[in-house]
Amino acid sequence: MVDWKDPEVIELTVFVLEQTIVFLVGFYGWHFLLTIHVEWNLLTRKLVFKWPYVPYLLGRYTMICCLLFVLIMSRLRVKEAHCRAMLDAESLVACMAVCCASMNLSIRTLTIWSCSMRIRFLLITLCLGHWAFAMVVAFTGLKAQYDAVSGTCVLANTNGIDRLAGFYAYTVGYDFIILVLTVYALYRSCKRSELLSVICVQGVWYFVVTFLVNIISVTLVLMDLNSAMSVLFSLPGVTISAIASSRCVLSVLSMADLFGRTREANGHTSWLSKLGLPAGEPVLLTTHITLNPSFPDVDSSTSDIDDERWSQEAFPDVHHADRSIPSAV
Repeated sequence: MVDWKDPEVIELTVFVLEQTIVFLVGFYGWHFLLTIHVEWNLLTRKLVFKWPYVPYLLGRYTMICCLLFVLIMSRLRVKEAHCRAMLDAESLVACMAVCCASMNLSIRTLTIWSCSMRIRFLLITLCLGHWAFAMVVAFTGLKAQYDAVSGTCVLANTNGIDRLAGFYAYTVGYDFIILVLTVYALYRSCKRSELLSVICVQGVWYFVVTFLVNIISVTLVLMDLNSAMSVLFSLPGVTISAIASSRCVLSVLSMADLFGRTREANGHTSWLSKLGLPAGEPVLLTTHITLNPSFPDVDSSTSDIDDERWSQEAFPDVHHADRSIPSAV
């Protein structure tokens, strides 16, 4: 039977934790660089900034800050007075990353249920509760201890095990409610669009992944083997959740652009683009009668229109610099 309180075992566990942190910095850093084009498109205004991008961007940068904070705490010599402040900052950005990952999924569900005030109120209340719980855990969940020999901050025993485990359980429950509402919306709808189906599939896989990593984290926290084991799977869990959530957002943006291009290919804007007129803009005639040109498309299906509506409400449009062929998303 392993004695997890033995100093040698704790030292080995801390070593494994430090190596895991180094791996996660490289792993998430590579993902961050591969998806940096979203920020570039926002800066160059190829993408129009709207509020659904806030949790996406906030989650990305809080996650990278969290990993860098932990790496600094474990590798560099710090002053004893800064130990507690650094741990609070690390815990804060980690909890914010978890909340942003869940928000990326809840925003899409809010858009789907835009006609139901009860569902929207429920999701907003759960989201606010999630953030409130995160702030409590960030400042009371972990306790730092200064190691005078190495000059680094090390984790002491968790000061709020119940709160930390409760936060993981709340996150799993919140993600599950988002999944159920999204799947129910798909089967409740008479016209099932392809985009909504993809959102449901993504929600299922996201929940499965986050459920597995959070269950492991909750189990280790409740077992309280030692300080390092209690958080050994927490950082990998947060990192995986952040990456999965980010991928969900990017895939929906890609599909939204694809649906818009499909509608253009079907003839919705072909003749207007030749005239240099964006689709849907009013045309001023000589008689000063303002008309909106609209022509039925025989080849387009109703699902394309539904896909356009979901993507337009949930995510920003993609605008090219010349604006000769406007996006239909």
